Amino acid sequence: MIRKTRLAGYDFSIEKNPEGIHVSVKPTEGHAEARTEVFQMFDQFRKTARQNGVGPTEILAYWLKQQLGMK
Repeated sequence: MIRKTRLAGYDFSIEKNPEGIHVSVKPTEGHAEARTEVFQMFDQFRKTARQNGVGPTEILAYWLKQQLGMK
């Protein structure tokens, strides 16, 4: 019996055979590159925000207002 699923950029596989149960977790193809790109964009965003005097509290407040549908 083999069960497979994909979740959050990872492939999960569980195989049951006479030897026992084997679990495998592997990143999906391209996941590592995508993560690297996203974190590079985030670092650039943070750097630009700090250069312009925008702090983490302002960013968080803005994000919360957007999530709550407030303007």
